[in-house]
Amino acid sequence: GVWHSVALKTDGTVWTWGYNSSGQLGNGGLEQSTQIQQVAGLVDIQQVVATASGSYALTQDGRVLAWGANWTGQVGDGTLEQRSTPTRVVGLSDVVEIAAGSEHALARKRDGSIWGWGMAAVGALGNITEASAVALPLSTPTAVQQLSAGGQNRALLTADGLVYMAGDNT
Repeated sequence: GVWHSVALKTDGTVWTWGYNSSGQLGNGGLEQSTQIQQVAGLVDIQQVVATASGSYALTQDGRVLAWGANWTGQVGDGTLEQRSTPTRVVGLSDVVEIAAGSEHALARKRDGSIWGWGMAAVGALGNITEASAVALPLSTPTAVQQLSAGGQNRALLTADGLVYMAGDNT
């Protein structure tokens, strides 16, 4: 993240430290921590992502969890309430990869489809033009093999080796 870090250990546990003004450490509070601490309840995690004010985890069984700031719905739980503990992203399953920008997140499902939630103001979610507090399917030209997200943009690598970009282009 910008002022916090999230680490994934080989045993599938998640550890955080740093700034915590939005609950991005996932420890239930808002106190910053210079000590590395385990995020309670997170086991069997295969991927983590840290953003400016939030964190994400992908479970081995394809669920996505999020916590931290939620002013544009980037936690994906259907609300705009900040979360200081991991919360399941509504409606997502069979996910194999996640990525996140400053106020939006993406998930790639096993079938190659891409789902997104959070801020959409500058096109980071492609065909979605309004912020969404739940994951929505995004238009893609073909099945996606890999995804990436930046501050307010996204990049998709397709099976035929093409890269598609959307979002802020400044």
